Amino acid sequence: MYNCNLAGWRHNEHETLLSCENASQLELKWMYPADGSNQTVRVVHTTPSVVDGEVYFGTVTFPAFYKLAKDGSLLSVFRNPNQKTEVPPTKGATIYR
Repeated sequence: MYNCNLAGWRHNEHETLLSCENASQLELKWMYPADGSNQTVRVVHTTPSVVDGEVYFGTVTFPAFYKLAKDGSLLSVFRNPNQKTEVPPTKGATIYR
């Protein structure tokens, strides 16, 4: 279930790799958009979902749903065609309307 339960606690009782002792050793593998990118996402107000290593999330500032590859590269963007918004650059990624 998204967020693990109806209350949205996001607690995964089966998580055994992370602990208070090793959490400080986590390292950032990638971020979106990457440093130096001309893409603009603005604020993400949701918890991203990960399915088969691909990341899905939505934004409010430029209302859109994004799909990212395992390496953080943009696979696709969906925007409501009836919503009048300024569209940020996508470096050639497919934009579905």
